Amino acid sequence: MKQKMIFPLLLILFFALILGGCTMINSVTEKIQYSETSEDHFLLEQDKNDGINWSKISIGDESIYSAEDDEKFAGTIYIDFYTFDCALISIDTCPVFSRSFQGSLEFENISKKEILDLIKRDDVFSIRLLPITEILFSVENSTKNDENVTQAETEPVSKIDTEKIKQQEAADLVKKQMQELTIKLEEKIKQQEAEKKIAEQEAADLVKKQMQELTIKLEEKIDRQEAEKKIAEQETGSQLKSVAIFIDAQIYSEIKNEIDRFKEDIYNDLNAQVFLFSDNWSDITVIKNIIIDKFNNNGLLGAIFIGDIPTAYFEYQNLWKVPTDWYFQDLSDNFIDEDNDGKFEREYYMNETDITTREIWTGRIKSPIEGVEAINLLKSYFNRNHAYRTGDLEYSKKMLYFGSIAMNQDKISESEYTQMISSIDSFTGLYDSDDQIDYVYDLDVEKQKNKYLSKLINNNYDFVFANIHGTRTTQELKDGINIDFDEIKNSKPNALFTSLFSCSNGDFTKDNYLAGWYLLSGNGLVVAANTTISMSVGTSFDFLDIYKPLRLGVTFGDMDKHNRSFMVTHLFGDPTLTFRTKPQENIPSLLMDTENLDFGDVERGEKGQIYIMFKNNGEKTLKIDFKAAPFSVNNENGIFLGYWDVFYYENPETNYKFRDIEVSPGDFKIVPFVFYPRIDAPKGDYSMVMFFNTNDPDIPYLKIYLNGKAI
Repeated sequence: MKQKMIFPLLLILFFALILGGCTMINSVTEKIQYSETSEDHFLLEQDKNDGINWSKISIGDESIYSAEDDEKFAGTIYIDFYTFDCALISIDTCPVFSRSFQGSLEFENISKKEILDLIKRDDVFSIRLLPITEILFSVENSTKNDENVTQAETEPVSKIDTEKIKQQEAADLVKKQMQELTIKLEEKIKQQEAEKKIAEQEAADLVKKQMQELTIKLEEKIDRQEAEKKIAEQETGSQLKSVAIFIDAQIYSEIKNEIDRFKEDIYNDLNAQVFLFSDNWSDITVIKNIIIDKFNNNGLLGAIFIGDIPTAYFEYQNLWKVPTDWYFQDLSDNFIDEDNDGKFEREYYMNETDITTREIWTGRIKSPIEGVEAINLLKSYFNRNHAYRTGDLEYSKKMLYFGSIAMNQDKISESEYTQMISSIDSFTGLYDSDDQIDYVYDLDVEKQKNKYLSKLINNNYDFVFANIHGTRTTQELKDGINIDFDEIKNSKPNALFTSLFSCSNGDFTKDNYLAGWYLLSGNGLVVAANTTISMSVGTSFDFLDIYKPLRLGVTFGDMDKHNRSFMVTHLFGDPTLTFRTKPQENIPSLLMDTENLDFGDVERGEKGQIYIMFKNNGEKTLKIDFKAAPFSVNNENGIFLGYWDVFYYENPETNYKFRDIEVSPGDFKIVPFVFYPRIDAPKGDYSMVMFFNTNDPDIPYLKIYLNGKAI
């Protein structure tokens, strides 16, 4: 950049000096170039008898401007006494390396005060102090110029020729100076580039060394944690995880053998201790206290409610209520009942924060009816549950997708619909090809209904997904055409897992609730359904995103616990079951040095930063996908800051916030995490939980806890 500036300036000076004999004599004021800024000059008033009543010193170098009067500088002042009264000043912090032409004052040790004294000379009335790469002509008094012009017109030609020779010599000298300066600048640029490369290499070597040290530290920390875990298991003589079963006493007396076998199956599959609690339950507080105790002392993973187990309720603006087992899942929160009517305010939970996250999963196995038939339905369920675990009950690796709302409300074309269907296998990773994705499409609503029921009866899909308007006991297609509970009861669906993206199909407090018949009438094992209005409508298959981790062998319970939806979705059936076998080969392996970041005190308007290393010790590329980052301020919900990235991280490759991260086998990524309370943010304690999904079967769900104090 500096080089490019030199040559245009050189040309300006060269032509100005060549033409000086004519232009300077005729009109000095027309050829003057003068640059100044408001911050780099000051005025020095003078009394002069020649009509000049002011002079200007313009200081372009900040170090000169701020210098003391006795600070020394080097440079050359060029003064032409013959054709015009002006001065060309060049000053740099290093000596000028050329000889000046006639009329110059060259110096190597001059103070700022001495420079100011020069202004009092009659032949030098304007001095410009500037870097050597700048060129400036200062204007003379117009009266003197007129006098010079008159004098020049009467002088002999020989003197004018002499003047031109001097000017040419001056131009040649300046040209030489600029050439030498250009060479010097080129050498300086090369030197800077070389120094930059050395600095970059030194920085890279330092980072490499730090990464090696961090890697050793990480591996030592992981080995130490694994050893401590084994010692703890040996000392306690028990597992560090458990499952709780709550069952009403009457049903337990009817199906005790099935429940005892069920306990043993869970123990064998999860290597988890199983606690069984049988009683005539009526108080949700008693149940929650047991859950909290087992969570704190026995590593509780989740709870299974069998039979008539009471539940909590959310209410919406005191207008209506919906059942919710989130009360049993969120163990660290204080549920709000403002009017003391026994129902918790739903508004409090509409905006999730790090406080409202769920620590455990729950599942309900409840018949949609009572009596002997209910007992038979439960016995049949636990028998096929055992058969599935032992490999005696199998399902086709095939999915049925029924997007009723997309057809009946959005009027999606068949080509658009099938194009969407064809991407489900790659999007979810649950299937090998789109040949394994079946679907229902027909704009004739009656035919649409019949096709759906027929496919449920004649196939044993492992996954059925239905996005349909609904109530507690029906699925509503269009124009009064519904699928009622008795039609599902008689169809006896054979799907392993059914997801009902419908309103209220999961309200288990009502007889003949639809999710109960999907679970118990046929060969179902797990159903996901909402107890409230879902508002999940549209043509996108993004609804399936929450089911992706099932491909890694996670349990349905873990999948549901990490669902960040606000729809009060519940699992019906056995949450300890898995959809796919956990992969053992060609997998990534995530190692981290920490999952807890404490930024301490950070000034508002400033940024605190901590690094986490993500290392992949596996054989396949590790993928870390960001999902959510709820936060709170001073442990309170409902704080609105106008932004949510009070904590954030940056992808080390793109520097974008909250972007997915990939790590190649054997490699690692150092990721900066930032705490940034804005200048106008409230003071106090900030906390956040960042949720990620990974493709590591051992760590499919990742949480990073962040804390900091804004001061």
